[in-house]
Amino acid sequence: MKRAALGKGLSALLPEGGGTGRGVLEIPVSAIRPNPLQPRRQFSQESLQELAASLKTHGFLQPVVVAPAEGVEIREAVLGYNASESAVRAMHTLALLAKPLGLRVRVVSVHEDPVRAGAWALEAETYLKDQGVPAEALAFPGDPAEHLLALQGPSDLLVLGAPVRRLVLGSTAEQVLRHAVGPVLTAR
Repeated sequence: MKRAALGKGLSALLPEGGGTGRGVLEIPVSAIRPNPLQPRRQFSQESLQELAASLKTHGFLQPVVVAPAEGVEIREAVLGYNASESAVRAMHTLALLAKPLGLRVRVVSVHEDPVRAGAWALEAETYLKDQGVPAEALAFPGDPAEHLLALQGPSDLLVLGAPVRRLVLGSTAEQVLRHAVGPVLTAR
């Protein structure tokens, strides 16, 4: 389904509230540390007061991203595989990571033709097992992003191919990156 969203403002492109379904999370200010990569190092007292006054009057006009400071211990991996060039690169990259980390991989292939989806999943499962990586093949009809996101837990590395330099709105990779609950690795 084609979305006629361009030229109609940001709200036409992004669902209300960012689309994560997670709602608002209140974090104590004491738990937030500055990003060490922030290029601005010094702020005048006057500009901070102006910012505080603006926030009181208008609220936040742009999203603020806060990420956990500690890393996530990855326990398993979910590989989205459709036999495309980028999916093959993602599979090869995952094989290099999964073996030394001792990760078990669930290969997820989605296509309207269950035979094709099953063949793709078995192809990737066979390759990973040949590399010494424990793997399980799963094939589904329907929406690839929906299945990948449903199978990913917070400690699962989700791996998939993203064949373009910039993510295309509505693509599987874009949907996965926007809604994933854990780490994501893309290969192009």
